[in-house]
Amino acid sequence: QSRGKYQSVDDIGEVLVGMKTGPMGAEPLRLKEVAEIRDGFREEQRVLEVDHEPTIWLFVRKQSGENTVKAAQSVIASLPEIRRDIVADVEYKILWDQSQFINASLGNLSQTALMGVAISFFVLLGFLRSFRSALIVATAIPVSVITTFFVMDQADMTLNIISLAGLALAVGLLVDNAIVVLENIFRLREKGLGAWEAAIQGAGAVSTAVTASTLTTISVFVPILFVPGIAGVMFFDMAVTICFALAVSLIVALTFIPLLASRLLGDRYVKKINPSARRFRPFKWLRGHYGRALDWSLKRRWVVGVATGSVIAGTVLLALLLPTEFMTEGDDSFVFVQSEAPVGSNITEAHEVCDEVVSCIEDVIPPANRKMVALDVGMGEGFAAIFSEGVHAGTIRVPLVSSDKRRSKAEIEEAIRQRVKDVPGAKVVVRPPFDMMGGAGDLELLIRGHDLKISRALGLALKQKFLAMPEVSEAVYSMDDQKPEVSITFDRPKLASLGIPASSVGSAVSTAFMGRLAGRYSEGGEEYDIKVRYDKVYRMDVDEIRRMPVVSAQGSVIPLMNVARVVEGLGPVNITRQDQERVTTLVVDLKDTYQVDGKTKRKDLGGFITRTNEMLENYPWPRGFTYHVGGSAEDFMTSFKYLGLAFAVSILLVFMVMASQFESLRQPFIIIVSVPLAVVGVVVMFTITRVTIDMTALIGVIMLVGIAVNNGIVMIDAANQLRTEGHGRREAIAQASRLRLRPVLMTSITTILAMVPLALGIGEGSASWMGMAMSVIGGLIAATFLTLFVVPTMYTLFASRNLRNVPERISGFEQGSIPPATSSE
Repeated sequence: QSRGKYQSVDDIGEVLVGMKTGPMGAEPLRLKEVAEIRDGFREEQRVLEVDHEPTIWLFVRKQSGENTVKAAQSVIASLPEIRRDIVADVEYKILWDQSQFINASLGNLSQTALMGVAISFFVLLGFLRSFRSALIVATAIPVSVITTFFVMDQADMTLNIISLAGLALAVGLLVDNAIVVLENIFRLREKGLGAWEAAIQGAGAVSTAVTASTLTTISVFVPILFVPGIAGVMFFDMAVTICFALAVSLIVALTFIPLLASRLLGDRYVKKINPSARRFRPFKWLRGHYGRALDWSLKRRWVVGVATGSVIAGTVLLALLLPTEFMTEGDDSFVFVQSEAPVGSNITEAHEVCDEVVSCIEDVIPPANRKMVALDVGMGEGFAAIFSEGVHAGTIRVPLVSSDKRRSKAEIEEAIRQRVKDVPGAKVVVRPPFDMMGGAGDLELLIRGHDLKISRALGLALKQKFLAMPEVSEAVYSMDDQKPEVSITFDRPKLASLGIPASSVGSAVSTAFMGRLAGRYSEGGEEYDIKVRYDKVYRMDVDEIRRMPVVSAQGSVIPLMNVARVVEGLGPVNITRQDQERVTTLVVDLKDTYQVDGKTKRKDLGGFITRTNEMLENYPWPRGFTYHVGGSAEDFMTSFKYLGLAFAVSILLVFMVMASQFESLRQPFIIIVSVPLAVVGVVVMFTITRVTIDMTALIGVIMLVGIAVNNGIVMIDAANQLRTEGHGRREAIAQASRLRLRPVLMTSITTILAMVPLALGIGEGSASWMGMAMSVIGGLIAATFLTLFVVPTMYTLFASRNLRNVPERISGFEQGSIPPATSSE
């Protein structure tokens, strides 16, 4: 019919569908005589509510490559205008705004970086007792950061949480080179050398040392750039950002710092300094005691060697007991609860069950701690259908207020688990429907096998084994429940004899019960679907399927049960395939803490994976069935494996850099001893604080390979310069250790204290980087203390008796300026 013929829905009833026999003979059969034509809404398959009020959800996504924060701000700014344009009284609430978490995280990292700048300034002021000197070094931080932003922009990088975390971590490192350079200049000025000469000689004397220390730190990040998997993706921007920042800081230290020192540390200013304030009395006392302790250790080198070996051996044993996990879960102020009614329930029954779960959640989370409770029950369409389990399932989303105004998210989730246990007919899982890290739960066990009955029995048995483990909080199996279904098996020989294609019968059943789009109706510029299906009365009884008419090739009509067997039964909710094999999944989540024999233990993903693999290897698997461990467990094993390899490669690269700088293989070997000493500090730090080691902590250990050797480089470079003046090995390293004690302590303390705010894990997004900061702090504390004694001892043992191939450089030392080895100074 032409588009303009039908003016209303009733006109559709005039469609001719056949002929009938009447009093006058053959008469036309109209659609309205055999069907009910109704203008209405499709059957409800999804319910959306916010705080028990019906709602419509609108998801807005930015275009690829655009700024998330700007896009969200533009949308939010447009909402009042959109509301004015709508005639109806509409209220809107923001369920999820990704820009809020990004802004909070960036703001927290920015504050951490600023606190690091302030801490560095006061540490320098305390050691140098000179406001101008501290200001010169502190100025290097903003200059380096601004220049780093320019370099990042030229490299087409974005300022995101990961790259800004790299800058926050690098704040303490940015001043290291500047401290070493300025301290040497400041020392020469105190000795009476002119500002110009002190700037040139002071920077020249340590240029090789700071260049080597910067290159070693940069080199440890090179292997991270090539780590595959999620670890490489996560830390790529951070590694590149730190490398850019360190390279810029080296240039600033060797150019900008001497320039400022030559201008701001003039003769007039140095004369104004109170002579009694030139020397930091606590430091003078510390250097005296350090000198005597160093002399004692150099005379008893075997004591240092035995003590160092014992500490390292004990640390290895202690490290085996530390719990590990993939990534520390931060508090993102958002709780997901998945609720399911018994499979086969309709949307009304599922809604009632979810309402009871919502009431439990509202009891656990008071109104002051939540922004809203959003309920999504049923099965959506399009993109939303990807995350739908069916009309019997629903997801409850609860955005929370900021973490400083409530108890932790983990405590809230555990309280919800305990509260919803009493909801009848509900299966509740407290976790997101998907994991942003790519996995599902802490461990995802994939069971491969064709027979679904055996798969279900196998999965349910393994689920009970996991739930019996004290550390397991939840175990969800994909075939936990079965869905009632009607199975239709065709009698193909009979269908063939009647000339009826099996495909046409299947299509007829689908049309009758699921419906079929027969066309579209246009009205007022809008198009509406015309859907044809059985009346609801005939879709509520299985016998109607058996009696459904089937038309043969000869035009005769026979019931479906004459050519097919219709059986009621149970079947899987869904069938998943991977690599062309049927796969069922068992997702396991672990508790943050659990009780064993009255003792509280922490979550240990590494130990749990080991125990799981042992159990699965000894399990009697049916023939034709295999398994694969996935989820966060797989990411954990892959990332730790390649990060361990990156750790080994970074040690090799650092050794090569130092060998090229010192033109020796012995001296890099002496300095590389600092690495195991740093690892000692990492293990002790995580043991004392009872924090779990995760992937970011391992990145911090890799960073330590480049950071921990810096102090040894500065000390040995000074010793080599002294040996060119005729000093012996022992005398040179003893004097160099005293001489470099102040810059060693200054660089270490500024780096350590600058990372303390990040290690405290305060604020949004900080928990993700807490492990990395703690690794650096613990490792640097141990490496600094032990390096002051172990490296000089190793130098006297392994350094060449006759120093060769040392490049000529401006020494920056004048005779008589260095205290002898036996002096308390």
